[in-house]
Amino acid sequence: MNDREPFIYIKQMYMKGFFDLEENCKEKIISEDYWDFIIPLYRDEELKEVNPENACIQEMDFGYKSVSVDRRILLPLSFREYWYSTIPKCYTLLDMQPLDAAGIITLQNYPTLQLMGDGIMIGFLDTGIDYQNRVFRNLDGTTRIVGIWDQTIQTGRTPQGLYYGTEYTEEMINAALRSEDPLQIVPSVDTDGHGTFVASASAGGAEVGKQFLGAAPELLSMVN
Repeated sequence: MNDREPFIYIKQMYMKGFFDLEENCKEKIISEDYWDFIIPLYRDEELKEVNPENACIQEMDFGYKSVSVDRRILLPLSFREYWYSTIPKCYTLLDMQPLDAAGIITLQNYPTLQLMGDGIMIGFLDTGIDYQNRVFRNLDGTTRIVGIWDQTIQTGRTPQGLYYGTEYTEEMINAALRSEDPLQIVPSVDTDGHGTFVASASAGGAEVGKQFLGAAPELLSMVN
């Protein structure tokens, strides 16, 4: 045994433990038997009482943690038993008003402003996006979408620091757009259509034949 073999073995065991943790967490996050809570930094001490066998903890920004806990060991869900801020809120889909009614077209065409979204990135948390649509592509055919995190697909690479869903990068989307069968490379689809509608109204490029232009057609987009 050479000097590197023990190191290689330890590294392999570490990576195996990491992937086992990731897979166990994924199962808990997407399971209906687990409830999700958002824990702020000032309540971090309470997590010491959580058994790792019955929970999955994910680090978030600004000291927050997302915690998925087996509901079968918890008290009934109510604001009496749990802090209001710890229970994630459920949001429904929203409608969008026409651009002219919102005054956006006036701002786009104002000579000294020309607010088209250049240099700005916007994120969409919605039903997905039709990344093949021309309004989300540059003139050379490449995508203006810098990434998609599809939380309904559990078979691909997860985003860094997260344990579920599949991440599709800008490079992967461009490769899909160049292929004869894009869905073989990026199988993410918007089955509802709402996410595509919101993203196109906000950041869609010009579609001359349909007399369409999004509010900020030079924006870059991230989609969840």
